[in-house]
Amino acid sequence: MGDARDDRGLPPPLADSTAYLLTRALRVSARLAHDEFGREPLRFAHYATLCWVEHLGPCSQIELATAMGIDPSDLVTVLQALEAEGALRRSVDEADRRRRILDVTDDGRRWLRRRRERARRYDEALCAGTGDGGAALRAQLGLIARAATTANTQVSSRTRRRDSENPSPAIPG
Repeated sequence: MGDARDDRGLPPPLADSTAYLLTRALRVSARLAHDEFGREPLRFAHYATLCWVEHLGPCSQIELATAMGIDPSDLVTVLQALEAEGALRRSVDEADRRRRILDVTDDGRRWLRRRRERARRYDEALCAGTGDGGAALRAQLGLIARAATTANTQVSSRTRRRDSENPSPAIPG
């Protein structure tokens, strides 16, 4: 090959694999996040979730999960921890009493302000070798995330449409 990828010591098929490189970068990111946030009850996942709730304003768990691009059940333990720490409030939606509305508390806002500086340091450490502070990397990752979100939305839409057009037959008893 003779290019810069040879310097990393990766086998060529892995050096050319976006999936492998993203996975490897994710492992580095997880280690750095643990170093920055790992000694406290609320970690980076809690920070990211609370940032989303602050951004959206009062919202349901389903609205939050949709905005974050994750399954609502994946939020349960994160939301419970945020609520237990007093950073998040879950209240009954008066329009639909089965639904809970999520909102950031005043303590949660104070916690976010303190954690933003730590998150900035974490981001700087993660992007230290990029030469541009990670700007190009964030732009590329944003494109990948948008493409993946669009693809997931299209697949989900096709699946819902297919399932509604072809309901499963009842299982004889």
